[in-house]
Amino acid sequence: MIFRIMRPEDMPEVMAIEREAYSLPWSEAAYLEDLTHEATVYITAEEEGKVAGYMGGWLIFDEVHITTVAVRADLRRKGVASVMLAAYLDHILNYGTRFATLEVRISNVPAIGLYRKLGFKAVGVREHYYCDNDEAAVIMWTSDMRDGSFAKHLKELSRGAEIEDTRN
Repeated sequence: MIFRIMRPEDMPEVMAIEREAYSLPWSEAAYLEDLTHEATVYITAEEEGKVAGYMGGWLIFDEVHITTVAVRADLRRKGVASVMLAAYLDHILNYGTRFATLEVRISNVPAIGLYRKLGFKAVGVREHYYCDNDEAAVIMWTSDMRDGSFAKHLKELSRGAEIEDTRN
C-alpha cells in the first residue's frame, strides 16, 4: 500500500468513499478548499492504483485536529485504517505536532476501539454534535506523540509505512 499526500485529481475516488462512509458527506469543494491551505494535511492510501482510504486534519499550533478518516467498504477491517492513521500521525510530527484530537460518533464502537489502539483517550463528550441524528461525539486526544514510547508505538503500528510528500 502506498500512502501519499492527497491531490485534487483524487477527488472522484475520495468522494465515492466519502458518500459510502458518511451520512453527512463533505462536498468536493470543501476538500479542494482544504487542500489549498498549508495548515491542512490530507493523505490517501492507494492500492493497485486506486484510492483505498483517506484521512486528514487541520494543524493548529502543536496539535492536529483529525477531521476525517475513511476506508473503502471492501477494505474495511483489514488493517488499512490502523496503518494509515499510524503513518499519518508519525508523518505529522514533522510539522511540530505534539498532540492529536478528534471527535467520533458515540455509537461508532469499532472506530473508538481503533483510536484507543493508536493511543487516543476519551476525554469528554460533545452532546448533540451530529446534526443528522443529534448524536453525541466522543472527544479523544493523544498524549504527547513526541514521547519516546508513543513514537515507538506509532512506528510499530505503521509497519514502516511512509507518506510520500511531493508538495515541497
